[in-house]
Amino acid sequence: MYEKTRPLIVTGHSIGGSIASLFTLWLLEAVPPTDRKRPLCITFSCPLIGDTGLQQAISERPTWNSCFLHVASYKDPIPKLFVSSPQNERSIESGYKPFGTLLLCSESGFACFEEPESALDLMVATSSDGVGNGGPHEGAQMFCYGEILEKYKHGVICRGVSQLEGKDFTPLQMGIFIQIAPINVETTPGQLENGDINSLIAKFEGRMKDLAARKRNIFDPNKKLNQLKIYMTYLEWYKKISIPDGGYYDAFKNKESKMRLKIVKDRNILTQYWRKMVEEVEKMPQREGKFFQYKWLYGGNNYRRIVEPLDIAEFYKKGKKDYLAQRSDHYKLLEKWMEDEKSEGNQANAKERNRACSLTEDSCFWARVEEAMISCKSLKNGETSPELKESLRADLVKFEDYVMDLVRKYAVSTEIFLEESSFMKWWKDYKEIKGGASYRSSLADFMSNCKYK
Repeated sequence: MYEKTRPLIVTGHSIGGSIASLFTLWLLEAVPPTDRKRPLCITFSCPLIGDTGLQQAISERPTWNSCFLHVASYKDPIPKLFVSSPQNERSIESGYKPFGTLLLCSESGFACFEEPESALDLMVATSSDGVGNGGPHEGAQMFCYGEILEKYKHGVICRGVSQLEGKDFTPLQMGIFIQIAPINVETTPGQLENGDINSLIAKFEGRMKDLAARKRNIFDPNKKLNQLKIYMTYLEWYKKISIPDGGYYDAFKNKESKMRLKIVKDRNILTQYWRKMVEEVEKMPQREGKFFQYKWLYGGNNYRRIVEPLDIAEFYKKGKKDYLAQRSDHYKLLEKWMEDEKSEGNQANAKERNRACSLTEDSCFWARVEEAMISCKSLKNGETSPELKESLRADLVKFEDYVMDLVRKYAVSTEIFLEESSFMKWWKDYKEIKGGASYRSSLADFMSNCKYK
């Protein structure tokens, strides 16, 4: 790894620039988000190297996007090697895309653009016929970027101030015009979509406004995490006052009230945040994803354990079956990441529990209860074939063992043993199917001795 006390600059020319970009991405994977010292990649005459997916993954991460500066002469065909034709809209959508900052140079000055689509349009607008369409090397010449840099080292010559006469530009449009004027975009109007420099400026203006808006609204997990605690507090309060109605799960499933409407609203706000959070973390490269700090991972799994039972309650209230097959991916990922954290020994309280959970650790517990209740109902109705009966009985035994395992680990909330809960209703039906008071098993002994009380 590079020395953290000195800045690292990675550079390359042409294909070497592509390699430098990929190497810098590899380095950035190993840099924690909290580390302010990152490598800087400066390329010269570098062709585009990625599609829309790579562009978005980098552009949505400002700390990464700012690590790339791509220098190119507007007459150099190599940076435009994979630029799609403006006549082929499909290829523009699916083709190669820029990222980072583009510094496009000419004899008169340079244009510098961070917004990637504008950088792409600028490259298209300054392309000669055939560039990016099968003949990139035709008429190609070597460009001495050392001379270009030496000239800019002592000052930048910017053409175009005198050209503002008679042009009705807003301040932002004026700034864009001054930027692109030195690279002679007007000398190649055939490459512009409408053959009009004004249309190009208008397009750039809209995109730059969008870029500024995206920067203001960059997803910041710190920004809202504390605000969301109030919604979690409401849900925890609702959990406590639901005890007389059979507990949190059954009260939400069976009892309509104004409080329930409030809980639905809070649940939706929490879910919107955590879906977005999981989506952002999933986009991170594998190594950086590991820096998903424990306080957010803990918060996400606390959310999962208190909110997913509400989703399950609504699911079965509508008469649906097999929730686990339709479970949301963001719940699955939060659960997986927590399990990975435990397996790596990073969880502070990974030791065995010695008291019951306030929230059942398995957020799908109630889905398993509902499926067990459906199996019991099928067996009691006697409408199943002998083969299906045997399969249902085997599934119920597995569920019984699963419950007892949670009990032994103190991984289940005591509210499941409330007399009006769905779990207790399942137990009564299951015990009857298994022979009533004569049935013996670990769970049967636990329940018959009222140890849960």
